[in-house]
Amino acid sequence: MAQYCYPKDNAIGKVVGLNQNDHINIFTIDRISEISVSGVKLERYISNNWQYASVGREIITFKNLEKLDDNSYKILHITRGEIGTEEFINSHEAGEDFAIIVNSEMNVLNVSARLENKSVEFKSCDIEKSLTYQNKAQKTLTPYITRNEIVDNKLYIEWITRIKNNTDWELERNQGNMEFYITIKDGDQTYLRETRNNKIIINLRDIALSADYRVSIVTKVI
Repeated sequence: MAQYCYPKDNAIGKVVGLNQNDHINIFTIDRISEISVSGVKLERYISNNWQYASVGREIITFKNLEKLDDNSYKILHITRGEIGTEEFINSHEAGEDFAIIVNSEMNVLNVSARLENKSVEFKSCDIEKSLTYQNKAQKTLTPYITRNEIVDNKLYIEWITRIKNNTDWELERNQGNMEFYITIKDGDQTYLRETRNNKIIINLRDIALSADYRVSIVTKVI
């Protein structure tokens, strides 16, 4: 994990509530979700331009910021899970930190390729606010799951790998030099699987799943 520091000109607030879209696609604009935040003088950031913000550990972009009352605002017209943070889309709660990232380039720290998949700690003095973020130095970002369904008592999971080139996604073909670590969490139970393919089939005779199971995938370049 890396200790990430916001420059002082960033707008800091708190998440009050989130009206979440049930079907989020990180490649499209989310016109249903609404994020309620509290902050001081955030109306100075009202514009029709796309802006970056962090909501808890998720990075989003948004186009609409509406003032509701004194120190109360609503965020609309959103893209979700930016910069490989889609794993945090469904892990929000009231009271999380919210920050409008005024100068996004100042918030990207160049890291040596030797630190890929390593834990890194950044320290800085004279900061207004600091939050903890996962090190995203690896070239391949968190895989995006394209299929996750149970058919005939088997769990089918498929995914794509991609890299972020500035604001554009680039699909990255698996050349056999990637290992994928699949974690399936269901209540107190955790099931682990490994593969070098971009899909896996799990016989449910081997594991017991409820309707609330969650899947996450980590990539290792070998």
